[in-house]
Amino acid sequence: MNTAQFKLPDVGEGLTDADILTWKVAAGDAVKVSQVIVEIETAKSVVELPCSTAGSVATMLAPEGATVEVGTPIIDIVAEDAGVNLAALTGTGPAGEVTRRDLAQHLVGSGGLPEVAPTTSPGAPEGDETWTIPLKGVRKATAQAMVASAFTAPHVTEFLDVDVTRTMELVARSRGAEGYARVNPLAVLSRAMCWALHRTPELNASLQGEQISVSRRVHLGIATATDRGLMVPVVPDTHALSVGELALRIRVGDSGP
Repeated sequence: MNTAQFKLPDVGEGLTDADILTWKVAAGDAVKVSQVIVEIETAKSVVELPCSTAGSVATMLAPEGATVEVGTPIIDIVAEDAGVNLAALTGTGPAGEVTRRDLAQHLVGSGGLPEVAPTTSPGAPEGDETWTIPLKGVRKATAQAMVASAFTAPHVTEFLDVDVTRTMELVARSRGAEGYARVNPLAVLSRAMCWALHRTPELNASLQGEQISVSRRVHLGIATATDRGLMVPVVPDTHALSVGELALRIRVGDSGP
């Protein structure tokens, strides 16, 4: 049996490891020389890796999201001259022919290759309000560079003029509706921001050690001048409030600690 292990190569950036970002093939797929089989992410870029062997994919040895070192095998490929007696196999092709997937499954079942659990793509858990993303690869390098720039680069504040005519028209119309008497420009802009953060939770994230914590829940804090000094009362779960409800909570000070 002629099998080849495709190892994570040195992509020429002086890095010692990389993350498996996306597999472009699955077990049983036919591959040819120079075909892109996987995308990896290093601390500097996303790189497509081509296959160096023609044959069929047997098993993926590293799931998506895994961090592997340079030189570590990440996939097994059965070369075209595997030396298996195809006549002895049961084919699952349309006419009963033996497919490459049949060959790969035969090799796994006969102990020729190890069986590996199916790969899963990382992402937001369905229905969960909060989840974490590992801080690694390009994200980690970017975070380190941004922290360094906060202490080494000059800071600039930019002011913009924006036409808010339609916003003011919305405020005027809302004040005539029941439950919206306290609506003001601050409430409208705050509701728009909270809606956008709830729709795009990746922007509603914080760094917790080596993990990025992402949440669909949006809590709004507004800096307020009080007799005790500058305070930041927080209105919880503002993404679930209407603009009228949010305006009322802001005006009456009904917020959390």
